[in-house]
Amino acid sequence: MLIAGILLFAHDAAASSPPFTGPAQMVAGIIARFVIGVIASLLGVAGGEFLIPTLVLLFRADIKLAGSLSLAVSLPTMLVGFTRYSMDDSFSVIGRNKLFLLVMAAAARSSAGCC
Repeated sequence: MLIAGILLFAHDAAASSPPFTGPAQMVAGIIARFVIGVIASLLGVAGGEFLIPTLVLLFRADIKLAGSLSLAVSLPTMLVGFTRYSMDDSFSVIGRNKLFLLVMAAAARSSAGCC
């Protein structure tokens, strides 16, 4: 809620220059990434919900660029995880739950195209 409030009410500030530049921005980015990693690992989330606002507020990235960068950062981890789990029997659960998978995929597809 705090991050949403900051993004909502500090929208004009987000369009201005970054709060830090040069080495200070690099250090702030490293600290932010460490904190995001700790929070994400404790909550069991990917971290994009924290990474995107950080990119917007700290680096003044456009929101679309921040979303794309978040996906790009997650892609190597997803590929390694997919490769690892495809080598053992971890994906057999998908075969046993095909109907559920198809319903969830159809719902995700229809909600993504609605707005």
